[in-house]
Amino acid sequence: MNEFEELKDVWSAQEGAPESITSKKLVEKSQATYENLKSEQRWTIGILVITTIGLIAFLAYVTTFNVTQPIIGVSLMVAAILVRILLEKSSNRKLREITEEQSLTTYTHQLKQYYTKRKRIHFGLTPVILLTYAFGFYLLLPSFKVSLSKGFYTYIIVSGVILLFGFSYLFYRLAKKEMDTLTFLSKLK
Repeated sequence: MNEFEELKDVWSAQEGAPESITSKKLVEKSQATYENLKSEQRWTIGILVITTIGLIAFLAYVTTFNVTQPIIGVSLMVAAILVRILLEKSSNRKLREITEEQSLTTYTHQLKQYYTKRKRIHFGLTPVILLTYAFGFYLLLPSFKVSLSKGFYTYIIVSGVILLFGFSYLFYRLAKKEMDTLTFLSKLK
């Protein structure tokens, strides 16, 4: 069976597919989504790497005081972000392994598998990573309260909460786009 016949079979097997979508539009949407996802993963990794570098620099500073709780706190924060970076790098590598040169059915199947694994990351591991990061930040607060002025301590709390919500929003946005794509792919049968 050639590629066109396979595309027609997949297309006709859909339930309630809108008439206005053509095979060309389907392929274009797939390519655009693929490129957008790769770009967003690179940005996510970049932001996380910059944050990790800042935290490692802070960890180097904190270790000079030989106080265990802040060292554990920063270490947990760094570890949480490093785990997320490794997950993103691994996902990025798996995404690059999916090529468009294979049959449409195989390509679609591999994309569904990829997005299903990403769903497990987003809804299974990401909350644990965010909670670990938040707990690490929480462990830093007593040391900050003692050693910093009240104004700077307040700034640290506010910026830490903003950063936590920023990470949460970043992961939420990425997860939502990927789950929308998985829903779209699931309708293709």
